[in-house]
Amino acid sequence: YQPLMQAKINREGVLADEAAFRKLLGINELEKTAEGQKEAELVMRKEFGNGPLVCTTPAISDGFMYIRLKRGIACYDLRK
Repeated sequence: YQPLMQAKINREGVLADEAAFRKLLGINELEKTAEGQKEAELVMRKEFGNGPLVCTTPAISDGFMYIRLKRGIACYDLRK
């Protein structure tokens, strides 16, 4: 078994790798100072606080992946 992607789900339900979110949120720039590192931590917590529950397993059916989140369900179309 080898994972295809290591991803996170943000508060809007977007599924992407951490590098994409760091670029989108400007985290690398924020982390250049001590105060910015604190702000970056808050931004990341706010952005990903609604992610998947730790104990859940995604369900896959007919090319769709369903993930239970803290405040709802996310559905991703995995079909090509």
